[in-house]
Amino acid sequence: MNKQELINSIRGMTPTAIDDVAARSVELYPDWAAGIEITQKMIDEGRSRYACDGKLYKCIKPHTTQDNWRPGQATASLWMVIDVTHTGTLDDPIPFALNMEVFKDKYYNWESKVYLCTRDSGQALQNPPSELIDIYFKEA
Repeated sequence: MNKQELINSIRGMTPTAIDDVAARSVELYPDWAAGIEITQKMIDEGRSRYACDGKLYKCIKPHTTQDNWRPGQATASLWMVIDVTHTGTLDDPIPFALNMEVFKDKYYNWESKVYLCTRDSGQALQNPPSELIDIYFKEA
């Protein structure tokens, strides 16, 4: 097997990778672009993960991608960031990213500050912890 065949083989396995493994291999996923039709079948089969601005996102709702619906922007109903697993403790806080679901009693860091989540969000959040004090977070 040559190098390109190996790369293609690994890329073929990416839909079956769990999120933590996938987040460690962002370069194996296709780049997000406008004009991609994402179907429910793609979502169900794990083929809706795309790299965008150095992060990995998974699509959570069928749609055709558009420039103004780019992952990481105000698109929580369409995209969820996938991160490498962190314990969420004060010593290992989870790096917060826009469009991330948060969980009670976990610590998150954002712009060099650490925040404690005070309740589960139940959905991806479109605002950073600094804007959600006394709603979902308190400074640690």
